[in-house]
Amino acid sequence: MAGFRAGQVKLKQTKRQGGLLARVLIGSFLIILTAIVIVIGFEQRAELARIEERRLELVAERDRLAAIDADLQHLQSIMDTDDYWEHIARSELGMARPHEIIIRVDD
Repeated sequence: MAGFRAGQVKLKQTKRQGGLLARVLIGSFLIILTAIVIVIGFEQRAELARIEERRLELVAERDRLAAIDADLQHLQSIMDTDDYWEHIARSELGMARPHEIIIRVDD
């Protein structure tokens, strides 16, 4: 009987040690998993900051290009008028309307 009881005690100790080992392994796994999640979170936060910075750069570029587009559309609307072309013909090409007399004064 004493041998039987000793075997049962030894079996209980082995089970306890096995349960303890399982708990230690599970706890270690959870700690490592938590560390990985934290590192990934920091990396994502840094990436999000880079993306936001790039977004702001692109918004500024879009606004700059929209202003240029508005200026070009304004110039095109001016160029579509006869007054503009008459101004160019007179100032750049020295042209005049029929029956007009051009008087030049050279300094």
